This record gives sequence, structure tokens and C-alpha cells, in this order.
Amino acid sequence: MKKISVLILFVLAFQSTFAQKGFNFGLNIAPVISSTRWDSSKKELKNKEFKSRMGFKGGLMVGYGFAENVGFQSGINVLLAGFSSKIKSITPNPTNKYSLTAVEIPLLLKMRTNDLASGIHAKGYFGGALGINVGAKVDANADQFPVYEKGKNTITKHFQPFYTWFSFGAGIDWDLEGIGMLDIAIVYNLGLSNIIKPNYEAEGTTIKVKPYENQRARLSYIGLNIGFWFPMGGN
Repeated sequence: MKKISVLILFVLAFQSTFAQKGFNFGLNIAPVISSTRWDSSKKELKNKEFKSRMGFKGGLMVGYGFAENVGFQSGINVLLAGFSSKIKSITPNPTNKYSLTAVEIPLLLKMRTNDLASGIHAKGYFGGALGINVGAKVDANADQFPVYEKGKNTITKHFQPFYTWFSFGAGIDWDLEGIGMLDIAIVYNLGLSNIIKPNYEAEGTTIKVKPYENQRARLSYIGLNIGFWFPMGGN
């Protein structure tokens, strides 16, 4: 009974805090640098070389503050990321530039310090994100029959429908009295899930191949998030 009473008081206290802090909304954009870790049967691929690529992310932020300097942050973003690969065992080396498009839904715990100077706070992020695969293309510099033709190929079905990340970062926000809040942070998103379908079969005219058999790829990216919160209260 005592535990139930404590739980009820805890919930009521948080309901009061939620009501005081509430929701806030904003917009954000971020240049990103994405990279990939790729292996086969948990062994490093020796015949391929992977490089990072620049990308972009932007969308809507939703905040839910439940204390003066603590809250949750979510939203919905469009992420444009990718990587490039070179096959070293073939001469001349086929090079592929992968471009991935995902709808990203982050869920972050946001903590910040008290006012440091003139409405400026330091802050930290911790949480994760889910990505929904909405498109993938590869720009190949040579024919790689039957998987890719030279030029741009749509390869959305080569990739998993969902991606997952572990996210953490730090930055500052600046209260602009009567205008809103400027939000700047560097956030790193560590890829957790395999983004490719290892059993996908590419069909040629006479043969079938599994280009990703026993292979795993995890996409990570780091971004400089620049956001603006509208003056609706909250954290």
C-alpha cells in the first residue's frame, strides 16, 4: 500500500511538472558526415575500401520538458546520408557512391545546465533514433553485372526497411527573449542495426547472385544540428 501511495504521489508530481513545462516545437537543419562499418561473417572485408560522404538532415523538433533543465526531445527528420566503396581486387577499381534517404525519428533525453550567461546554457543529449528507409541509390562508375549497371541505380530493396542508432552529443542553447531559443549541438549517431539485406538476390539473365550474403553494414553519422525553438515555453 505504501508503494502504491508513493507511486501515486510521484505520478501526480510529474503531472504537475508536465503541465507547467509542457510541449514546445521547433525546426532544425544539420550538415552531416556519414560512414559505414562493413564486414562478412564478422570478419573485416579485405577487398573493399569504404569512405565517408557529406549529407544533410532537417525537420521538425518536439520537446517535452518535465523539469527546469531536463526533458525529452523527439521529432521527425529527413536524413540524406551515404558512403562510397571501392573494390580493390578488380582493376580498374569499380567505385560505387551510395546515397540513402531515411525518415528519422529521434528519442533523446536532454539535460542542460543553469543559466551560464545572458540566457546561454550548456546541454547534453543521450538516447537513440529509428530510421525508416524511403530510398537508396548507387552511382556506379563501371558495370557490375548483374548487381549494378554503370550510372545511377535505384537499390532501395537491397536495404532493410528500418535503421537504428544510439545517439549522444552536447551543445548550447541561447534564450532569445520574446523571440525563441537558438539550439546548436554536435550529435553522433552510432549505427546499431544491419542496414543491408544479406539474403537479397540480384537476378541477371541467366544467373542469380546474393551480393550481400553473410555481410553486415552499419551506418553511422555525425551532425552539426542548428535548431530554433518557437517561444511556447518548455525546455
